[in-house]
Amino acid sequence: MRYVLFADIHANLEAFEEVLAALKKESPDVCLCLGDAVGYGANPNEVLTLLREHAIEMVAGNHDWAVSGKMTPYTFNDDAAYAIEWTKVHLSEPHRDYLARLTLTLVKDDFTLVHASLETPEHFQYVFTIEQAKAHFSAQPTPLSFIGHSHIPGFFVRGDHGITCASGPDIEIKPRASYIVNVGSVGQPRDGDPRAAYAVYDTKKKKVSIKRLRYNSTHTQEKIIRAGLPAFLARRLAQGI
Repeated sequence: MRYVLFADIHANLEAFEEVLAALKKESPDVCLCLGDAVGYGANPNEVLTLLREHAIEMVAGNHDWAVSGKMTPYTFNDDAAYAIEWTKVHLSEPHRDYLARLTLTLVKDDFTLVHASLETPEHFQYVFTIEQAKAHFSAQPTPLSFIGHSHIPGFFVRGDHGITCASGPDIEIKPRASYIVNVGSVGQPRDGDPRAAYAVYDTKKKKVSIKRLRYNSTHTQEKIIRAGLPAFLARRLAQGI
């Protein structure tokens, strides 16, 4: 099986359209989304329409839950909270209901999907450190898990010598080890690289690859400003921060 996995589209239609166009070349058997389809960007309805038209299965992110009313945005920064309230006003009721029905975790093949940490998925904790990865691994039911939330792609590996961070765009999935793969962000990367990110997992080759794509971020920025959303949400797209 060949899977394409992505997260944190955040209503960035231009970035998501580039990922969808890349699927023709990737020829995946299955596409999966790790949450936060909405928030920050100006095209929540269009992004959710595409996700649903392509029958892309998805788990819930914290922005998805906040917009659907399943959690309050009190833990969000001011810009994020403003974007959540803006999205609530502009999102169609069928899409809001769809977000409210999403589950927090999903198991496929030999891997688990979750937006943030598996330790307590409903709390949407980050997995930045070895200690945070240890807590996540303690709740991981499969050899491999895919996450998003931080908008920073990367790998944690638990093997005979403990937990380590792995670098590079590719990683080989080996027996007797466990892995956490952060697939990065489609719509708002924060690793200093403004290109949209997604992951490809080939179960036959036992390999995960992080891919990057350029998109028309200028157009996305213009739409964010025209919508009256915070200007920083537009500026950050050019820098990948």
